[in-house]
Amino acid sequence: MVICIKTFQGACNTYCVHDIGTGRAVVIDPTVSYQTIHTAMRDFNISIEAVLLTHGHHDHIGAVDEYKHVPCYIHQADLYMPTDTRNNLSRYFGVAFKAEATLTSFACGQTLHLANMEIHCAHIGGHTTGSSIFRIGTAVFTGDTLFSDCVGRTDFPHSTTHEELINNIDKNILTLPDKTHIFPGHGEQSTLWRIKQENPYI
Repeated sequence: MVICIKTFQGACNTYCVHDIGTGRAVVIDPTVSYQTIHTAMRDFNISIEAVLLTHGHHDHIGAVDEYKHVPCYIHQADLYMPTDTRNNLSRYFGVAFKAEATLTSFACGQTLHLANMEIHCAHIGGHTTGSSIFRIGTAVFTGDTLFSDCVGRTDFPHSTTHEELINNIDKNILTLPDKTHIFPGHGEQSTLWRIKQENPYI
């Protein structure tokens, strides 16, 4: 499996990950339209087969309804968030977005076999109860858990604690090889080695 990762700038970093050999793809945290991604990736002849949500906040799910024709996965603890404007926080930002896409839950530690890829899901509760990361090969998509220079906030209504977030990062991310590429929900990508050297929060 050889993958290609394309970043799109929306309300958060939206990632399209596709298997080069087959063109089969997944989209992570869709905040740009289906058409935008499909047009930008047309030279690769991709087929988007699934959507993955790192958590249920509105700035990570804003375009999810444009992908209703494919399965959409979110951790079971955040399953209630996208469909409620209070829970996904959109009401407080003047958006009032309520997702209509059918959501499928996954459990902690589950491996999803999608688009010719093995996608390893790890629960990183803290930012939200069900915040998760996705590992595909040497790439890890961290949502709002770990950034290049900081970690996720834990002062939202459905956050848990900063201590839980740090413990989960220690257990599920910092134990990965230093060459692991980190693709966060906001900001620039980095390597785990560089983050260990430069991020004062870990």
